[in-house]
Amino acid sequence: MHCGCSYSQFGTTLLLNSGGWNLPNKMEILTCRLRPGLGLLDSLKYAGSTWCNEIHMGPIGHPFKSWRGQNVSIRKGHHEWVDAVIEDILVQVEAYHLFDRLGIRIPHAERFSIARVPAAVELCIQAGVDLPEFPTKRRRKPVKKKKKSEFVDADESELPDLEPECPKTPLLAEIPNAEIVPPSSAEATALIAKETLQAWERMGGGVNKLMKMHPVRVCGYCSEVHMGPSGHKAQNCGPHKHQQRNGQHGW
Repeated sequence: MHCGCSYSQFGTTLLLNSGGWNLPNKMEILTCRLRPGLGLLDSLKYAGSTWCNEIHMGPIGHPFKSWRGQNVSIRKGHHEWVDAVIEDILVQVEAYHLFDRLGIRIPHAERFSIARVPAAVELCIQAGVDLPEFPTKRRRKPVKKKKKSEFVDADESELPDLEPECPKTPLLAEIPNAEIVPPSSAEATALIAKETLQAWERMGGGVNKLMKMHPVRVCGYCSEVHMGPSGHKAQNCGPHKHQQRNGQHGW
């Protein structure tokens, strides 16, 4: 649904490996210039439907009667078009951040106390990327499986202490809107569009490779996604007949 207000932006910095996917030894910082590319909104107008997620690439919305929202019989399927914003086109899928991905599953009572981050960022964190604002537990020895979903950490007391790391350059940097300058010519517009598509394809390819090594769960009833071997227990699934499942997801 179109919304005129902007939510918290994480930018589009994504960490991908450049050789063998041996994270984090050989890591390439890929700053996907998606938001600057979507700054084309300042020069090319797009329309968004007020009450649904329909987007039209043009200054005036299409006349098709494809709206299926509330009071559809009164509006006869017509959309109510307004100017679109970046969040209408680049929709971020969020997931819970796990401090310990092998720990207990997130209970329903803690669903509001655990941070939610873009799913691609959480996948990179579990793959080995360290972000100070989102701490996570790192193990240096293999764990021991006690039960089906219960693990025991190996003794790491004999291992040498880790050397203190040098301050790292922030990886998740919000790109201010003031830095998104509209292209000055048709050639510059085409170049930015090409670079945006290349960044999008490169980011998608990197996420696809990480998903082959790290388990990702998705609900069979809604769009909720969870980074980890098993889904969380938050009862916030709301599609049709969710009352029969007490809001539980079908992982």
